[in-house]
Amino acid sequence: MAVKRIGIALPMLGISGGINIILNWGVILARAGYEVEIILPPQEMDRDFPFLGEQDSRLLRKVSLPEARGRRYHTAIATWWACLPWLADLEAEHYVWFMQAFEAQFFSPHAEEQAKFDELVSSQMNVIAIAPWLQRLAERHYNLEPKRTFCVLNPLDKSLWRPMARVPLKRGRRPVRFLVEGPSTDPRKNIVPTVKLLERLKVPYSWVGAIVDRSATGPHCRWVEEQVPYRRMPSIYGDSDVLVKASNAEGMFGPPLEMFATGGTAVCWDVQGAEEYMADRYNCRLTPMNSWTRLSEAILELAENPDQVRTLQENALATAEAWPTWDDQADQILATIEALVPFDRSSLIRQISRVEFRGNTPRADLSDQFQERQRYIIWLESEVAKRDRRIGNLWAEAHARGQTIDALRAEMSAGAFHRAVRKVGRTGRAMAHLSRKLVGRQARALADSTLRRSFRTDPPALNAPNTPPPSSSSSSSPPSTAARGESTVTASAAPTTEAARRDAA
Repeated sequence: MAVKRIGIALPMLGISGGINIILNWGVILARAGYEVEIILPPQEMDRDFPFLGEQDSRLLRKVSLPEARGRRYHTAIATWWACLPWLADLEAEHYVWFMQAFEAQFFSPHAEEQAKFDELVSSQMNVIAIAPWLQRLAERHYNLEPKRTFCVLNPLDKSLWRPMARVPLKRGRRPVRFLVEGPSTDPRKNIVPTVKLLERLKVPYSWVGAIVDRSATGPHCRWVEEQVPYRRMPSIYGDSDVLVKASNAEGMFGPPLEMFATGGTAVCWDVQGAEEYMADRYNCRLTPMNSWTRLSEAILELAENPDQVRTLQENALATAEAWPTWDDQADQILATIEALVPFDRSSLIRQISRVEFRGNTPRADLSDQFQERQRYIIWLESEVAKRDRRIGNLWAEAHARGQTIDALRAEMSAGAFHRAVRKVGRTGRAMAHLSRKLVGRQARALADSTLRRSFRTDPPALNAPNTPPPSSSSSSSPPSTAARGESTVTASAAPTTEAARRDAA
């Protein structure tokens, strides 16, 4: 059986939680026997796979987008909204948007990119969400069919994220340490405002992120780490007690769960996704969205109550220990890929044409716009040619089936004639057999009657004269009247008996 090929479209190979998740999906699928290709822009082909070890990296194959256009896939997966148009260039049986967040939230309000994103997603392709709230949102917001939406809860790598040794918190000893995680360039994460808030509150904090702005920190910052390898992140988390997150948009909201696994806790805005595993005053502190005042109060409350922090940390660790691992979710990942619904990409092509060729999108380079239009026109023409060939094949198949039906009808007609002949033949043979029986009985009756007649007459003696001998009383006297009468009665009775027998026969 041919190996099923899966293409995963990535915009880059960088340090981000979303790339980490989809690469682990690729490793699980490759171990199960799929041929997994990571589809990248040409300029990203020289970069190594982040997050993966050398052995797992060998399971995946990098393919440039131009090369992928000439290949056929069992499943093509887009992991970022800007990769969705790539799916129109790929030939596959199933198309998937891998939904790790409600990506329209990351655009500024009323942005043109948000409108484009909504149009592309409305093409009704398959959606795999990593959190239940994302699946519900996709079904409600985009009116997707339930059979096209799937949810696989994002696992936790417990071999990496495990409890870290910390100096016990007690009142009067070391202060509670806070941690800020995230890049300074993402406006929805509010990283720089969070750093400035902790500086104003005069609590000790640290900052780790893919991109950091050291000018935003102050004297209360303990250290700043940038571009930290993923394997070092648990020790970075373990150096602090409380993670601070003031995000307006998240997906599965993984960083607090990772902090829980190291033995820490978190104080966050009540963003969508937090409800999956976070409970206020049980394993963390949750404050209303966009309320810096309430967030400040929660931070000061934890800074002044180390015992409360320790209680939250114990419950947070129990929450992380109950979370599924990658091994726990492997079977569900494979079952989800096999349950995908086939999708005709013509719907996606129409949406892309509407977005790209709307005519109201200013572009700096008109030649790029012309080339993009020309490429899609060529693509659409190839699609039309493919459909024409399919229609021709269908007509040929219909003609062949018509001939088969005619042959079956002729065979059925011939079969009916032969059945009628056989019926007539059986009837004729039965009548002939019956007639033979009747003729035989009549012939036997005639023979019996002939024999009986012959035996009732005395046979002449051999060499005897023809004239009867004279009587003993007188040779010349005529027969008596009584004798003549008896002879007459006997002669008349014999024909009557034979007639009766013939009639009976």
